[in-house]
Amino acid sequence: MNTFSSSILMGLTILFTATVCFVWLSALIHCLRSDFRRSNDKTIWLLTVLLLPILGAVLYWGFAAESMNRRKKRSKSHSRKRSHFSFRLKRGAHVFRS
Repeated sequence: MNTFSSSILMGLTILFTATVCFVWLSALIHCLRSDFRRSNDKTIWLLTVLLLPILGAVLYWGFAAESMNRRKKRSKSHSRKRSHFSFRLKRGAHVFRS
């Protein structure tokens, strides 16, 4: 193997390692800062990400983070719909709130 191909292989190895470390660290930080429905979910996901670094991060981003995003999108769109058609009581009369 010549020096050019070994330097390319070394560069690809460093790039792959940096990417894996970034995905793992971002999953760990996101898990620590996120709120879950049940208190045990955070502990389970933290242990999964810590004990199975690559697989745990992929599983976390695939399942836990995606389900949290869906809940946030649903709640935002639901509150937006409600704000257009909601009425509130103000001094005994219904007033349209835009």
